[in-house]
Amino acid sequence: MSKGIFQSTSFSSILRMTCVPCLLATLIACILTGHVISIELSVTPDYILGGNTLALYCSLEKNVSDPWVTFHKDSILIGFIRSCTENGLTSCSLTTKCDCDINSNAYIWNYTPSNENVNTATFNCTMDGSQSEGITVNKAELSDVTISPAAPVINATENTTVENIRCTALCWPNCSFIWTGPNGFISYGDTLRLSNIQRSSSGLYRCRATNVVGTNYSSFIDMKVQHSPDKISLFSSITNYTMMEGRSINVACSAVCEPACDFEWTHPNEAKYQVS
Repeated sequence: MSKGIFQSTSFSSILRMTCVPCLLATLIACILTGHVISIELSVTPDYILGGNTLALYCSLEKNVSDPWVTFHKDSILIGFIRSCTENGLTSCSLTTKCDCDINSNAYIWNYTPSNENVNTATFNCTMDGSQSEGITVNKAELSDVTISPAAPVINATENTTVENIRCTALCWPNCSFIWTGPNGFISYGDTLRLSNIQRSSSGLYRCRATNVVGTNYSSFIDMKVQHSPDKISLFSSITNYTMMEGRSINVACSAVCEPACDFEWTHPNEAKYQVS
């Protein structure tokens, strides 16, 4: 009989000791769950440029009474909003550093990097122990502009198509590309294509790349459109000459040629002489 009572008491004691930590864990979970707030951060624009303001939008999933929202760059505090004031001092309605949209539970911090502090950075915001995911914003860039194939002179035959000449640059944000050429030629995009090319298209072309950083230019390429000889003429324009035997006469022949022409003279005796 005593043995039976001992087992019952012992079992009851084990139940009590097991339930206490179980209840405590449940209570802690409830407390933690009640304080966790979902926070999202967005940043515009999506690049960092000296003197250009970034707007950090920190959004809370629900309305919180008098939230203390902090903003960080590379884990370093850059400012906070409390009671809709900049760093707890100046009302956001009186400064350009911050803004509050109570209806959408959004808190905005405006960060302007100096020209000496322009590097890729990661931003986040926090509120009462809850933290948003980090948003990495890349430094704005514009490299030198290059052309491929990298040939200073391109030879093309008249009435054919020239294509696949590409202009490239390392850009963030993305660049817009414009090709310019002779006779007011303009083409938009990074690839130059000339259909049914004519000799009037001969000349210097180059590419221009532009983004928020500025504008860079490529080197020039010289487009030479090859064609058959044209506008052949003699100088002087006299076609009949009367000369005394033994005297000399100079007659020049000219033509528009690309590439350069070789000239051939035919004498009355059918003898031929070539002149380059």
